Amino acid sequence: MDDQTTLQGWIHEKTAVLKQFLDLTTQYLGQIKGPDLSLDQKLDLMDEMGDRREATLVRLRSIDEQMLDFSKVSLGEIARNPQIQVGIQEHQRISQDIQLTEQSLILYIQTMGFELRSEILKSLKEKESLSKFKSQTQPTTGEELDQKV
Repeated sequence: MDDQTTLQGWIHEKTAVLKQFLDLTTQYLGQIKGPDLSLDQKLDLMDEMGDRREATLVRLRSIDEQMLDFSKVSLGEIARNPQIQVGIQEHQRISQDIQLTEQSLILYIQTMGFELRSEILKSLKEKESLSKFKSQTQPTTGEELDQKV
């Protein structure tokens, strides 16, 4: 197997992994945006997605390292090989799609952050109201209790 064939194989594998990364992100983003999920369920899905995406990124780094091992192929030979050029163009297209999906994911994560803050504030207000209610309904001293009786 010559260097160009090996490089084409790595490009093909990297394309497949990039597509997996995009599909994985798109799939989880669709699930996370589901209207029937609680915030806790969404956060669990985010954790799961993060783990799976990290594993995919490790694979991509490994492929990149292996591709660098074949850097002995001259750039001129690579430029003249149409299959390698098609692979590189495919990487660019998928990378742009990944970037758009990532932007959507980041915006949704920010929305989840606002949701979480809102729930925390709501919980704090409920605690404060409950605390005020309890302090108004329960006498604090024996003297106040005698006056009510």
